[in-house]
Amino acid sequence: MAAYNASSLTPTDEEKKLEFDHVERLEQEPVAAIDLDLPSHHGEVAADILREAGEVEYTEREDKAVLRKLDIWVVTPMVIIYILQQMDKSAVGYSSILGIIPSLKLVGTQYSWLASVVYIAQLVVQPLSSYVLVKYSVKKWLCFNMLCWGIVVICTPLAHDFKGILIARLLLGAFEATLAPSFLAIVQQTWRRREQTWRTVAWNVSNSIAGMIGPLLAYGVGKGAEKAGTISPWRAVFFLLGAMTIVSVPVVWYMMPDSLVTAKFLNERERVIALERLRDNNMGAGSTTVWDWGQTKEAFLDPKTWGWSVMLFCCAFPSGGLAAFSGLLIAGLGFTNFTALVLTIPPAALGLIFLLTATFITNKIKLRAPVIAGLTLFPIGGALALRFVPASQVNTRLGCFYIAYAYAALQPSVYAWAGINQAGKTKQRVTTATMFVASCLGNIGGPFVYRAQDKPHYYLGIEVDVGCWALLLVTTILMAFHMHRLNKKNEKRRETLGHVGKRLDTSIMTLKEAMAYNERLKKDMEEAGHVEKLNANAFEDLTDLQNPDFHFAL
Repeated sequence: MAAYNASSLTPTDEEKKLEFDHVERLEQEPVAAIDLDLPSHHGEVAADILREAGEVEYTEREDKAVLRKLDIWVVTPMVIIYILQQMDKSAVGYSSILGIIPSLKLVGTQYSWLASVVYIAQLVVQPLSSYVLVKYSVKKWLCFNMLCWGIVVICTPLAHDFKGILIARLLLGAFEATLAPSFLAIVQQTWRRREQTWRTVAWNVSNSIAGMIGPLLAYGVGKGAEKAGTISPWRAVFFLLGAMTIVSVPVVWYMMPDSLVTAKFLNERERVIALERLRDNNMGAGSTTVWDWGQTKEAFLDPKTWGWSVMLFCCAFPSGGLAAFSGLLIAGLGFTNFTALVLTIPPAALGLIFLLTATFITNKIKLRAPVIAGLTLFPIGGALALRFVPASQVNTRLGCFYIAYAYAALQPSVYAWAGINQAGKTKQRVTTATMFVASCLGNIGGPFVYRAQDKPHYYLGIEVDVGCWALLLVTTILMAFHMHRLNKKNEKRRETLGHVGKRLDTSIMTLKEAMAYNERLKKDMEEAGHVEKLNANAFEDLTDLQNPDFHFAL
């Protein structure tokens, strides 16, 4: 590649002549012409690659080809990991129906502790995980933890009392702690903001897929173990799921890249296009390995950090309780154990439908707050009906429970909304870690409002969950108003700098819409005598509050 001329921010003649001879030129007019006149900050590797590449033109067809590769090679291992993680974590829920409670002589709140201790471990380990995600390879860290939690799951059946299985669940939580923060980091560093919602949904959809596959696997292996009589059904479930996780580690290692900069499935030109695609995000490219303490301070002082955290807590608290007790709730309606296990599959499918529908609407109207607010009404309504419908109306109560399961779409939607409204690598990690801590706290507390003395209907748990969803609704509205105010503030900042103040958010447009708008904006800037470059700070490691070009997605 041509050497970068450090004495000027303008590409040299040598750089401008750089060609990618190994790539066949497509016979169509280019849809993107990129000016790569970028400042340096913290030695960003991605920005250096783009400077060396000089001025790049790429077509819509090339853009789609790169996007397709990213989806195949990055989304696929993420989905595999999340399905396995969710089934491994939910194994104790399947086992509650298959006899783990009497087998290990669990009493009082001991079963609730098995659900909560996973998140206590995640809470403790999260700071370490956030630091590692800035300093080291995401892929290697993920694969190491995946192998470790697979070993923990396959060893869990060796426990013969509460103490033994509590330790196993504690270790499981510690090794799973990195998962959601790592995936958010991968999404932020790989796709445009308008593409991030679907990719975040893709790995969160794995929750519902696991909710459909897991009970079927548990039913099959449980029935087989019961018939054979050689091993307890709940122990057979743990053996199977642990083995599945361990054998999947090499697949994930082979497919997942460390970053776009080193992705082996991209050739040299595709790598430049993949990096350039992120310009409209104004979120940096995530290649710096410097921990920025200024960004750390900003993250903790930013009201958005705490707003997202409240929202995630309100999602996780009901989720923590219902995930652990959904089988027992259904069994409490009068169904046998194995029937109750099968009846946990439809709500997982409904959660998937709600999530996909919500995401489709979000991308159509290009707004997230109204969709999240609307989603909260379903679990509120379903849970209230479940609380007050007479116990004798079994089918009606089961239907109410299924409607309430729309809550499964809330947490992925909030994660996606938060992820596209953060910039600055360190700030992203600190904000995500804070959100994840809030989520852990919710998951820890959720199971304890489902008290043993309240079975089989668990009315207290249902009432507390309704309160959480109501608070989520209010916080969603407040966050939307706050970010609208920040957008107005950035508009005035650009005007003060002598730039064009009024701009639309191209990061949530389609490619054609974004390119057409940018062309119009460039012409307007030239006619008005403005000399600033569009998204000039896009690959700087600036935070969302530092970069005047950042647009908050509502």
